[in-house]
Amino acid sequence: LLMVAALIAGCSAVQAQGNPTAQDIVEPQATVVGRPVNTDVPGGKGTTDGAIVIFERSGGFAGISERFTFYADGRLELTDGSFQQLDASKVLSLARDIEGLGFFDLKDAYGVFSQCNDCFTYSLTVTSGERTKTITTKDGVTDVPQEFWTAVEKINALLPAK
Repeated sequence: LLMVAALIAGCSAVQAQGNPTAQDIVEPQATVVGRPVNTDVPGGKGTTDGAIVIFERSGGFAGISERFTFYADGRLELTDGSFQQLDASKVLSLARDIEGLGFFDLKDAYGVFSQCNDCFTYSLTVTSGERTKTITTKDGVTDVPQEFWTAVEKINALLPAK
């Protein structure tokens, strides 16, 4: 009888670990954080000090993962860690345009828990003065405001051609 009780207890523990319930899923919390921009930092690979826009997209059929980091001095760090120099005024204009779209007033996440095979997940982080905000979403999500996609279009216009 003790063996049967131990077996049942062991199975229920494994089931609880492998099958999360709706109560186990935690929605993303607000990500507005105070952090001054330091444009004097040279910013090597993986360094985001002084970054004013960070755009990430991942997924799709090929499972790509891309990250583009824009700095106020016009540097653009590509996914592979290499840099390209852009006109600094264009990068600053990009950040101002995105902020002007009401970026800091949008929700932090849209449709993050939706199921979509072969879709891309997008993450956009913008720093302006003392404010930093990240928004995450996926392709196919219907409640994403057009302002987010307009920001993505503006970023894509500054990225190097593939």
